[in-house]
Amino acid sequence: MGSIDDVKSILTQSALDALCENFHIPHTVHPELPSRNSRIRNSPTGKISVYTRFFDFANYRIPLSQFLIDVLDYFQINLSQLSVIAAAKISHFKILRRVHNFVPTVRNFPRFYINSKNKGWMSFSKRSNTSPVYHTRPLDSLKHWNDHFFWVDASVFPFVVPWHNNKTLRKDPHPTPAEFNADVCNYLADNPAPFRNFPEPFLCFVGISRYYELDDNYYLTFLTDDDDEEMDLFAFIHHADPTKVRIGEREVGKGEVPLLELTRGRVVPLAGVNEQGNQNEDVQDTRVHAVNEESDDAAVADQIEGSDHAIQDEGAGIVRTEDEVHAAIAEKAKGSRKKRKIIGWSSGSSLPPKKLRADHGTSGAGARTGEKFVAVL
Repeated sequence: MGSIDDVKSILTQSALDALCENFHIPHTVHPELPSRNSRIRNSPTGKISVYTRFFDFANYRIPLSQFLIDVLDYFQINLSQLSVIAAAKISHFKILRRVHNFVPTVRNFPRFYINSKNKGWMSFSKRSNTSPVYHTRPLDSLKHWNDHFFWVDASVFPFVVPWHNNKTLRKDPHPTPAEFNADVCNYLADNPAPFRNFPEPFLCFVGISRYYELDDNYYLTFLTDDDDEEMDLFAFIHHADPTKVRIGEREVGKGEVPLLELTRGRVVPLAGVNEQGNQNEDVQDTRVHAVNEESDDAAVADQIEGSDHAIQDEGAGIVRTEDEVHAAIAEKAKGSRKKRKIIGWSSGSSLPPKKLRADHGTSGAGARTGEKFVAVL
């Protein structure tokens, strides 16, 4: 593999068009095919580069995850310089934290990884051979990922991080005990899960995707193979093939927050895109002052009963009781959370036709009209 300054794009227009359709990349960020001689650091003015494997392998979407932005800001990493495997490590951390009902915090991530650099790409490595991990097996090597990239509007990445050109890299020191939550980190290490390519409905649940395919008054549910019982997210991520899990729908329960509202602060609004999904003409500040994901979960806390024995995350309040931690499962739908019909598979192949709703603003709030579907921008 050559260095980041040597690799040229070989992406085709048809492949880019298919990618944008499959992963719902909004036209408002103006995806653009590089020329065959383009290198990823040479993006045009007002553009930033994104690898295609960032979407399928690393499970990310546009708008970007707030947690991803927070991690890159903390380590001062340009999005285009981030290796796809490093991106997958960040998303896996976020996914596991959400599955176990912990709020993902940047200060816990360095407990597992230290920043590193290889041939120009920024990545993360284990701090030592004895450092804990939160996956059941390491990521396999990924081939032919660095020569498939394209341009999007730089506004998707809401702050400017200079390209790291130095040969040496200042390594992030190990966090002190006061800087990370040992109980949470130990729990993740004791309950690892494999890296997976997850389907869209699941990514909606953990707050990475905003492309949700049900009315605002319904939740998707994942169903067991044998008896149509609701499957908790912990069981889902350990399923032999998550894309083959059947999905159903249930009504939003009394006092329960609709999913798009519950997860609205977990992605970064697209700077320069107004409530109708059109480009603003007078954007004066390209930095998005988005709600940090560490403080966006008041609604989550309201939906979890209090306990005298609760685990707390840094500054985030009670987010998960000990009973829930040991069960590793959210409460199944009960009472008014009425389960409805099976509507397809988690791959999305049997869901209603996808369409975008122009009346969804960049904040990603849920629909209020009661119409079928929903979306993103």
